[in-house]
Amino acid sequence: MDVMDRMGDVRDSWRERRLRSRNEDLDQENRTMRSRMHALHEELEREREARSEMLRALQGMKPETIKVKRRGGLVRLLVVGGTAYVIGAKAGRERYEEIRRWWERLRSRDGAAIDHRDGASDDDGVVRARPLVDADR
Repeated sequence: MDVMDRMGDVRDSWRERRLRSRNEDLDQENRTMRSRMHALHEELEREREARSEMLRALQGMKPETIKVKRRGGLVRLLVVGGTAYVIGAKAGRERYEEIRRWWERLRSRDGAAIDHRDGASDDDGVVRARPLVDADR
């Protein structure tokens, strides 16, 4: 039984060393984590101070009015060009009436769209608007 006791002692000694080593490793990891936590806490405090300084600076600023220079070059060109076309249209009164009706439909925004493909036109040759949503669907 002497061998059995010796094996039990060796086993107990090995377990104790293993547990002691694991305990030391965990202590080291705990110290490392505490060090990282302390560094992160300091960084957080610095960021909070910087944020509060930024807020104080922003609150102390006087708001500026920004002047926006309007540039209606393209829109103005389209309006003037469209007006000139309507006034000087070589198609005469019929084309003028067609354009005027189109403009009135556009301004009224009645939910209709012009579809030149379906061929729905009146006697005067003007293509009429059809609804955007078909009732069949």
